Amino acid sequence: MTGQRCADWLGISHVESLQNMVADDSQGRSILDELQADGVDTSFIVVSKEGISPFTYIIVDNQTKTRTCIHTAGYPPMIPDDLSKSSLLSALDGVKIAYFDGSLPDTALVVAQEAVRKNTPILIDAERPREGLDDLLKLADYVVCSANFPAVLPWKKWM
Repeated sequence: MTGQRCADWLGISHVESLQNMVADDSQGRSILDELQADGVDTSFIVVSKEGISPFTYIIVDNQTKTRTCIHTAGYPPMIPDDLSKSSLLSALDGVKIAYFDGSLPDTALVVAQEAVRKNTPILIDAERPREGLDDLLKLADYVVCSANFPAVLPWKKWM
């Protein structure tokens, strides 16, 4: 089950706001335009004056019914200092669930800790082991992962 399928299962019909970072480039502007067209509040997205926006190529094999994602992270990466306290608090107002994919672990942890303080449930899409994922998983209410992934997690650290 993907993070989106899990969100659907939990009754979350759409994303109301998003806190992330894009660059002031054609891809970043396209990302913002598409999100706004879908009704997503993009006022909490940080726009870096320099760098490149993240992008993902998705290759679908119809024969084997599989897909491969090739992701290029944005630069510069979002860091906790990119988030003002007031912006973070406003972004979490009225949020029914906070979703994290495990990327940008330092920033994700700051946002997750604030979500916990606001009693907002946390959903983590734990695709694979990542730096900082252990700390994020300690705060999770829901975790989505592959069938084999739990075998590699250090469960005893946070049980």
